[in-house]
This record gives sequence, structure tokens and C-alpha cells, in this order.
Amino acid sequence: MHSSIQDLYESPIKLQQFINAIPLAVLVMDGAGKVLIANRAFEALTGFTQKEILGLPCRYIVRSSICVSSCLQARLKADSEPVSAEADILTGDRKKISVFISAAGIVNGTDRLVGFIATYRKLEKRKEPEFEFGRALLSGRVVGVSQDLKRVYQRIPAVAQTDSSVLIQSDPGMGKDYIAEAVHQLSARNHGPFVMLECCDTSEPVLETELFGDSGGKASSGGLEKTGKLRLAHNGSLYLSDVADLPIGIQSKLLTFLDESIIYPVGSAKGVHVDVRLIAGTRSDLKVLVKEGRFREDLYYRLSAMPLKLKPLVDKRDDINVLLDYCLRTMAVKFNKKIKQFGPRAHRALLSYDYPENLKELRSIMEFAVDVCDCDHIRLVHLPGHVAKFDSNYPIAATHAAHSPEDKVGADTLNWEHTERRMIEAALKKAGGRKTKAATLLGWARSTLWRKLKQYNIEC
Repeated sequence: MHSSIQDLYESPIKLQQFINAIPLAVLVMDGAGKVLIANRAFEALTGFTQKEILGLPCRYIVRSSICVSSCLQARLKADSEPVSAEADILTGDRKKISVFISAAGIVNGTDRLVGFIATYRKLEKRKEPEFEFGRALLSGRVVGVSQDLKRVYQRIPAVAQTDSSVLIQSDPGMGKDYIAEAVHQLSARNHGPFVMLECCDTSEPVLETELFGDSGGKASSGGLEKTGKLRLAHNGSLYLSDVADLPIGIQSKLLTFLDESIIYPVGSAKGVHVDVRLIAGTRSDLKVLVKEGRFREDLYYRLSAMPLKLKPLVDKRDDINVLLDYCLRTMAVKFNKKIKQFGPRAHRALLSYDYPENLKELRSIMEFAVDVCDCDHIRLVHLPGHVAKFDSNYPIAATHAAHSPEDKVGADTLNWEHTERRMIEAALKKAGGRKTKAATLLGWARSTLWRKLKQYNIEC
């Protein structure tokens, strides 16, 4: 590390603390382009921690499309003006995101270039195929016609403009994650990070560390400091999925944070101020949990300052037909197939089915049907067996089925459990075993995939 940079890094102004307060993702590098400092916004954007990337050349971390062809640092000299460009970078889980990069040189007292500073601002892609109907919400397109969906979607912009906590309640599979992200993107915090934390199937000590961080002062931590999600979400929003699963002890600490905006990392008595908007999702009725003593009443009222509640899909029959048509169009594009419509029996079964897993299941059923379809319309034979049974004439006599391709529903029609397991295994294989990537491919929240892995006893 060059002495001039060393002096700056160790100066009394606490450079790390100052850069952490910047809402944009920031890297500070030495003259050779090796990372000296990464702020929390950079950690939230890329998934890399400062400890992981300290001392590495920045091109190995951001893996930008311009690193080889037109490196910004290489274009800088001691008297250069800052340079900028739009580029794609790869996150820690190899997800490609578009960013606007600005870079400037750091000069010492003799006007010699001794380092660089770069900022990264995430850009929303202008033209991105929308295969996930949840994404339609983020782009302002409402998929559905029921008064319930319209009421919720119309409230989102108004809820976003406040800075109060938000509680999103719905059955599994209704797109709570997408609604939470929409609230963030439409709020004044949209230039800050949007951070998610799954609260289910996690032990209390691990969850506490994930949420509040670890000072590294306890033997149990191995002396390693960990930045918690609340600090990573500073100046942005933190979405707590399945908030009903929070242990009572952590609920108390979360309430303290909501009252004081102060967090206490594990093993530290020193509080840290963070500015975060809390968005919580739950599949459970928290009022019932409050009566049972499993959820703090005061925390419930703090979280539910701005409630958004969605009814299950079975209560919104008007939306099912619209969603089926939407999925047919988008999935046909995804699989490059010229499928125009539904056969009458398949359509009747799809409209009659109850979709206990809601939007997530409807999407998965349509993805399966379009994938196996070998003609220009979805037939009964293309549906999972448990859905096909909702056709009023099912089951069909074998002799009759042999004469009608539209009516042929036999041993080749898979039950839903087998279909879903096969989809999960295919997604994990395509994602190279990375669960977060597999959940994205499936269009599920990570908590949903975790539950399904446990349900089907799938090891990865």
C-alpha cells in the first residue's frame, strides 16, 4: 500500500466510516487498482464483503464488460477529470446487473496519482423480457382484474411515499417479495440498497448475527467481524421475509431498533446508528400469533403502520383467466414456441383448479405445460395430473381416451409432486447447485425453495 494512501486510510477523519455513509456503492483502490476499501452499499450491491476482496484487483471483483476493452482507471492521469460509463458487472452469485460507473484519481500533495475511487449506481434495464408476472408489478403493469388486486396495487405508490414500516400479508406464492421491492423502488430510498433476509428455518444465534452483525469479539464468532443486514441496508430498505418466524428475543431487539434507529452487533455494547425502512412479509396472521403469545403486540403495531393484505388466488377467480393468458404469452416467448391458446378441456381444468400455492404455482404449472406442449395449443395431456382432474369429464375410460388426443390423460401425466421435484432438480443443475440462483430461475423466493428442498428431501 502506497504511503500516501496509507496515511489517508489511517487518518483521523475515519475514512471507512465516511465512505460507508455514502448511499452509492464505492471502491477505493491503490495505484495498482487493488481494493483498499469497499463500503456497505458496495457489499449490498455485489454480495462481496470487504474482507473477501481486500487487496484484490478491482477487475477480478466487478468483472465488468469494460474492464478489458476500456478500463476507466487506465484512462485516468493525475490531472484528469473523472470518467464514467455504463457497463454490466457480475455479482457474487454471478448475476449480471447494469451499472453506471464513475471513477476519479486520488493525488497526493505533489500532484502524483496514488490511487482511485469509483462509484457504482445500479441501472434498471430498459428492455428486459418479462417472464415473471411479478415483474409486471414493478414496471407499473397490473396483471389481474379483481378489485382486491387493484386496491392493493393502487395503494403501493402512496405507501411508498411514506417512511413508515410496511407489513405485507398473504398466503404463500402471492408475490410478497415483488411487492416489497416495488415499495422500495417507488420510494425516496430507491437510490439506496434493497436488502432481503429470510427469517425461516434459521437458528436464533445465526439470525441475530445476520440481522444485527457481529463485532468479532466473541470466541463463538472466531474473531471474525460480520456486517449485518440492517447496516447493509443503511439509507435503503430491509425486507424481512416470513417475519412471523422471528424468535421473541430478536423481536425485542428489532423493536429497540425501530424505536431508536440504533443496532448493537453481537458481542458489542456500542450502538451503531442506521437509517433503514423496514418492510415485513408474513404468511401468518400476526394478530393470532399475538393472542397466542408468539409475537409481540407492540412490534406488530409498529410493523403494521402501513398494511398491505392480499387475498388468495382462489378468492379472485376473475384474475385466474387473465394470469393464465399472461403466462401463456410470456412462457411461449421464453421457450420460443408458437402456442396460441388453450384447448377447451385444458382451459376448463385450469379455471377450476384452486391453486393452493397461488401465483407461484400457477406460473409453475404454465411453465411445465408450455415446456411439454408439442402443438399450437395447450391440451389436457400437457397439464400435471392433479390439475387435469379438475376437468369435469376426468377420469376418462381408456378405450375412449385412445380415440381422442385431447382427452388422453394417462400414466404419462405426472402428479404435481413429481413435476415440482423435477423442476427443482433441473433448476439446481442449471444454477450449478447455487440455491439463490435456482430460486431465481424458478421465480420463487429463497424461503420457498428452502421449504421445498426440505419437503422433498433434496440434497444439494
